[in-house]
Amino acid sequence: RRLAVAGDSAGGNLAAVIAQQVRVDGPARQLLIYPGTEMGLTGATHRTLADVPMLLTPENVRFYLDCYAPDVRDPRASPLLGDVAGVAPATVLTCGFDLLRAEGQAYAEHLRAAGVAVEAICHPGLTHGWINILGLLPDARRVWARVAADFGAALAG
Repeated sequence: RRLAVAGDSAGGNLAAVIAQQVRVDGPARQLLIYPGTEMGLTGATHRTLADVPMLLTPENVRFYLDCYAPDVRDPRASPLLGDVAGVAPATVLTCGFDLLRAEGQAYAEHLRAAGVAVEAICHPGLTHGWINILGLLPDARRVWARVAADFGAALAG
């Protein structure tokens, strides 16, 4: 199997949910980049970073949730609340300046506790959305080059 699921932010949420829904004959790997995994917004960074000017603000998150997740306790909206036993190995990337950092890190721990192989990496100097502005951030380009090489090798092997 050489199929993977990947996504950043809401796409990371969708990739995690897909991996849970199709664990049998599903993807071989997951790449979750600053994923939204707990739509109740209870992660510590929702409090500690709420007043820090960032791309992803508490107001943005609330608007997106109103459009996407009427029931934040549903694991199809909040994969952190779902059964992850037997899902594909995952790489979970979080970053320092991101409201979703704590829930991304919690999801990596949730995977690990279920026996799923997981590589969790926090990049403290990057912000939510860094994957979309690689041309502006040399650190982001270096991170992406490493992740792409590692992920490609994992799928090839």
